[in-house]
Amino acid sequence: MDKDDKGKLYLFVYNDILNKIRSGHYRPGDKLPTEMELSDLYSVSRVTARRSLAMLENINLIYRIKKSGTFVNGKKNASSAQRIIPVILPYEETLDIGIVEGAQNYGLLYNCFTPFFNSGNSAVKEREILSNILNMDVDGLICYPCSIYDNLDIFAQYKRLGIPVVMLDHGIDGFKAPLVCCDNEAGIMQVMNDLIARGHRDIAFFYVTEQMISSERERLRSYLEALIRHDFSVRNDFIFHLPLLSYDKNLSHIKQSQFFRKSVDVFVADLAQRKELPTAICCVNDVSANTLSLALKKNGDPRFSAIEITGFDNLYNGAFLTVQQDFHALGSTAVRTALDMLDGKSVPDTLYTAVELVEKRR
Repeated sequence: MDKDDKGKLYLFVYNDILNKIRSGHYRPGDKLPTEMELSDLYSVSRVTARRSLAMLENINLIYRIKKSGTFVNGKKNASSAQRIIPVILPYEETLDIGIVEGAQNYGLLYNCFTPFFNSGNSAVKEREILSNILNMDVDGLICYPCSIYDNLDIFAQYKRLGIPVVMLDHGIDGFKAPLVCCDNEAGIMQVMNDLIARGHRDIAFFYVTEQMISSERERLRSYLEALIRHDFSVRNDFIFHLPLLSYDKNLSHIKQSQFFRKSVDVFVADLAQRKELPTAICCVNDVSANTLSLALKKNGDPRFSAIEITGFDNLYNGAFLTVQQDFHALGSTAVRTALDMLDGKSVPDTLYTAVELVEKRR
């Protein structure tokens, strides 16, 4: 970066300190110059120096001790240099906590720093984060994408620059990158086997749209395979479709949730007009299961009380049967995969983590 670019002086200082840490000029435990000293050293304002240090602190590469100074983080006797692999997640939910802990715990073992960014499930915010990270001189990227196609161009830019990219939970059609996800098919197969063992025969699947991501397609595929294995007929009218949602990448996560709830209410009103109802509904995830359960109760049709709802992810305290993912394993496996790519090792196209059936019936 050209130091004469006045609008980005803080990035110049950030990258120079970062490169000095990587080269060993500043080693783990070393004390960095003060804000005033950096201001003089780089001929920048103290505000600029402070902003540069804040960026380094946000990615855990440095830490500050009150009245003592700013120090380089990392293992003092590490065999490998510090690496920075940001992680972009789409939600502020329970699943994020496990992914964060898994990634951080594994990364610190290998002197790898994993700053986290929340896209809020907004393609626009995700794009902004992806663009900003490109200025951070990172070694790799882990992303739980919230958009299927909106940011293909910028993901491709990472690969053009030789920055390894690992996808979490679901891949992006048309973009080749290792995918770390739970064993979706095994999870739904466990749910279906449990329902069938308890006498359910009329089992529906919810929800399906033409915009299904790869993890959702795997869950639908396992639902169909379970019916086939048990020699049950597949009923198209029991694969419940919502209308193709008009996807607005500018909507906040709250607005998206509100729009989804309204769509489910409309679906349930249509369901109430049917003569034949399923005895169980296998939902694609816990969000869908919880939203559908609330909509069925709100509708008030007495027949709905007999329908058993199942979910996937174990995010709620509701009574429905669900599947527990190992979110720690998702985070640690993603970091391990990125580090393996940086070390020139071959990695599988898809790496699966284990799932477990969770009994939460009344």
